[in-house]
Amino acid sequence: MLSPFGRWLRRQLARSDLNQTGLGHRLGITQSAISLWVHGKTQPDDDNIRRLAQVLSIPLEDVYAALGRIPPQDQEEDEWMREIRARLDAATPEQRARVAAVVRAMLEQTESGQKPCTRDTAEEADESTP
Repeated sequence: MLSPFGRWLRRQLARSDLNQTGLGHRLGITQSAISLWVHGKTQPDDDNIRRLAQVLSIPLEDVYAALGRIPPQDQEEDEWMREIRARLDAATPEQRARVAAVVRAMLEQTESGQKPCTRDTAEEADESTP
């Protein structure tokens, strides 16, 4: 019998045109390990959850929600926010650092009552990040 996560994973695999063997290959694990997830015998660890989100090109939160480990995303959340989350999940550490510097500069300016950050001030903040 399939677990709720197993049913969800099968839908994601069909959407991605993958099978358990192909997914296992891309994750660096066996098809047997994935079968255990599908049948609710085990759950993926945090590293496999992150890799699963990347391989399936879906937000990390969606995988955790399917596992019942966090509540499902608010359906009213803006689509652009979900896209940002997915892109950050797939970003390199260097890209995340650049994004963090820009966001930090924007928040600091907004909190201090200054005009919101422009592209030029964001780039200055990025350049000053070690």
